[in-house]
This record gives sequence, structure tokens and C-alpha cells, in this order.
Amino acid sequence: MTKINYELEKELLIYETLKKSIKELKEYYKNNPDSRIVNEKSTIPYLKEQIACLKNINKFKMSILNHFLYYIKRISNSLELHCLDGTLKLQFRISLYLLLFGIIASTNSSSYKEELLTAEEQHAIMDDLSNTIRDITTEFDEKFKEEERIKKEGEEQTKKLLEEINKTTEEIIINKNESYLKEYSNYFNFDSEKVIEIAKTLTNNFENDVIISIGNKKVTSSNPETMAIFLVWDLYKNSSDYGLTKEELTTSDEISHLKYDEEGKIILRNGLTFSEFMGKVSDSIESDRCFNLAVSNFESDEQTNSQSIEKNNFGGWRYDKEYLTFPSPEAGIIYHSMMLEKKRNTWDYANLSEFSGIYTQNDKTLPNIEWVNNVTSFLAVYKDNEEEYFILEEEIEKDSSEMMLAMTLSE
Repeated sequence: MTKINYELEKELLIYETLKKSIKELKEYYKNNPDSRIVNEKSTIPYLKEQIACLKNINKFKMSILNHFLYYIKRISNSLELHCLDGTLKLQFRISLYLLLFGIIASTNSSSYKEELLTAEEQHAIMDDLSNTIRDITTEFDEKFKEEERIKKEGEEQTKKLLEEINKTTEEIIINKNESYLKEYSNYFNFDSEKVIEIAKTLTNNFENDVIISIGNKKVTSSNPETMAIFLVWDLYKNSSDYGLTKEELTTSDEISHLKYDEEGKIILRNGLTFSEFMGKVSDSIESDRCFNLAVSNFESDEQTNSQSIEKNNFGGWRYDKEYLTFPSPEAGIIYHSMMLEKKRNTWDYANLSEFSGIYTQNDKTLPNIEWVNNVTSFLAVYKDNEEEYFILEEEIEKDSSEMMLAMTLSE
């Protein structure tokens, strides 16, 4: 578009210059009707000097005018320009008018004294040339107007499209955030609408990230799933910090339990296995998924002891020596992953032996050797076979892209 406009503007400038020159020549001839005299000084240097004075029409000698008109008539007739049309005609006329002066300047004008035009012929050619320039200018004016219209329409359409894209993007972001908040609220039997309102307040309608504190560790919740995981966990533990009681947030006291597929694997409501979901939660809060799963599988006898089956407690978590009960297996996995990461980032310990004392006795000077050996054994298995137990990062990115595409298409 820019290149075309540039070319059009350049050619229009030529047309305007010619039109002005013709107007001045006609005015000159009107005021000097008898000035059909061939100047005796028509040498090549003199002609060049006169041509250089084109802008000052009073110095433009009639000898040059006559030859100018003669060549227009002679060349126009020989090429039959009136039969040409479109771009070819325009380009040829431009070339003809511009090169004409060079032809005159390089020719001895005395050989054409016998062929000087009559006043009527000069008038006719002048009128024809004026009409031609007017027609060409009008044509290009129309082209400019059309291009300006198309350009304006294009800009308006682009602006509208960008607004629609921004609006759609905002809707996708809001829908994605609300979708995760609803999912994770359901795991804790929370009122999802209340949780969503709290999240919107924290994030300014999902425009800002949330800084998550897990012990001394801080995580930025640029991922909406991370924010949902953290928020429901924190509301479950510290609802009073948000000006609410747990009863005000909870919609039901019903407890859902572990379910197994035909092969005996635990399958959660989101379609993931036990280890896959623990890995997903751990990755979201930048925690060690292999370590979290190793501790859980040792503490819960690989989800077979009573606190796992009855209470969804997969880490042996207690309060006043009583095992905690969680509303769902998913809630139990989230609580275990978050609390284990919090302990790891709150306590000062030198090795796994000291951490075993912290985990089992809240005292790093009382290590539990059995705990260390079993967790280490589980850990080695998971680290050597992560693809068997977890969804790897490239698979998560693929699933996320497919989900975003599905959400976009559903709009």
C-alpha cells in the first residue's frame, strides 16, 4: 500500500506541474495572440537556457512553444495515443511529456520553421493536452480516494479485530482462572463463588499475580492453577485471615473416598492417577514431586492404611495426636504436598536424617532411621522412572495448549 501511494503521489506531482504549465502557457498565448515568431536565436544552448526558465513563463519564447506543440501533435498522431488506455496510456503520456523538452533541446529548430502550427491548431492541442491532464488527475484523485477509503476501512477493521482479540483473551483468562477455582474448591467442599470473589479481589480481576508464601519460600502464581491450589489450601487452614469461617465457606461435610480402576490404580475425579496428581500439584508450587510421593507412600503404606482409606490423609498429618480428615483424596494430596513443602522451607536442617526428626517428632535432634531408609528407597525408584509415575513437563504443556484451543473454539 505504501509503495503504491508513493508512486501515485510522485506521478500526481508531475501532472499538477504540467497542468500549471499548460494553464500559464494558455494565458500567455491568450494575451499574445500574434506571437507566432520563430526566434533567430534557436541554437541548442539558447533552447536549453529557455527550457531551464520553464517556471518563469514570461521568459518562455514562443519558438519553444511552437516546437513543443508540434512534437505533441506529431508523436501523438504517430502512436495513436487515443487508442491506448489504462496504465500503459498514463505511463506513455508521462514519458512523452517529460522527454519532449529533451528532444527539443537537442534538435535544431530551424528545420521545422515550415511546419509551425496555426493558432487554431495550437488552441486545439492545448485544449486536448489540458483535458488529458484533467482526466488523468481526476482518475488518480479517484484512485486516491478509493485507497484512502480502503485504508480507513482496513484500520477500522484491524482496530475492531484487536479489540475483539483482547476481549476474547481476557474472557479466556477469566474463564481459565474460574475453571481452576471451581475445580479445586470442589475438592474441599467450598462455595466456589465465594472463592472466586476472594481470588478476584486478590488479583484485581485476575490481572495481577499472587505472591504465595510457603514457609520462607515465595512463589509467584502466574499459573492460574497454582493460585487455585494455594488459595483453597490457605482458606482451608487460615480462613479467618480472609474474614471468613470455614463453615461460611463449606457447602457440605460429605467425604469422598479413593476409587480404583479395573487394574487397581487409584483414579481421581480429574482422571489422573494418585501419583500424577501429586506430581501436578508439586510442580505447580515448585516442589520436589518424587520426594513428596516417597514420603506419602511410606506414611500411607502406598494408600492402604486406615487414615488413607477413611480420612484421605496420605502423609500421617495430625493435630493434637489425632489424624486429620480431608474432604476428598484430592484435598488430601494438596494438603500433604503444601505442608511438606512448608516444613522443608521453614525448618533449618542439614540432611534427610535431621528432616526425619522434624517430620515425625518436630525435633531434628530425634532422627527416625526407619523413616529415612524407606523414604530413600521409594525416592530412588521414582527418580529412575518418573515417566511411569508423573506427567512430564512437555505433556503438561501439550495438554494445556489443547485445553486453551478447546476453550477458544467453544467461544
